[in-house]
Amino acid sequence: MPSHVYTAQNVDNPTQTVDCEINDVTMCPICHVALDPRIIDTFYKSTLISAAENAHKYTVYQLAFCPKCREAFFAKYKAFPRPSATGPALQALSTVELSPSTPVKSTFSKAIQELSPMFVSTYNQSEVAEASNLTEIAGCGYRKSVEFLVKDYLCHKFPDNEVEIKAEFLGAAIQRIDDHRIKTLTERATWIGNDETHYIRKHESLDITDMKRFISAVLPYIESELTFEEALSVSKS
Repeated sequence: MPSHVYTAQNVDNPTQTVDCEINDVTMCPICHVALDPRIIDTFYKSTLISAAENAHKYTVYQLAFCPKCREAFFAKYKAFPRPSATGPALQALSTVELSPSTPVKSTFSKAIQELSPMFVSTYNQSEVAEASNLTEIAGCGYRKSVEFLVKDYLCHKFPDNEVEIKAEFLGAAIQRIDDHRIKTLTERATWIGNDETHYIRKHESLDITDMKRFISAVLPYIESELTFEEALSVSKS
């Protein structure tokens, strides 16, 4: 990732400055277009964490301007003193936050949108929460989207059992699924989603990213089944 050296002002004492190597933001968090941002200003904050060792932690802030959407945004970095005596005094190579940030919402096929509009809506809302760093509630939202997807899929397949399907626990509904790929992927996504809603996690090595991967993987199987049903409905002329 490209980086440049900027002179940063101390927020508590603007007359005090340091040179800081900062990783460039290469994509606008608002319009999501690759960019070489125009840097308007750079600041840093120093917080004493050990008086005995004179140790500090540093945070760097940059105000940048996107020439594409013509909007300004803040970039927040963790910064550390350089181990070498030469070069910039600080390095800020780890981005903590970009604000404001507009999430890139996933798009879904017409078949999925028609099958389960509430899945699409809930999933997209969860993406907004995740992009806003509301990760504790984003996971719950993704879990809810799985429930809409599974139950709408089953109601489509078994319309005579719609009332029972909608009322039963998601785990029980998943057991109705015949396709082992759809069943396995939705079941695993649900397990991770349950961890996001419970006090104790059962799958410490898995998180929202894995749940989203499983959800993304199950969609083509459902779409394929819906397309197959459509093909069966076409009669030979």
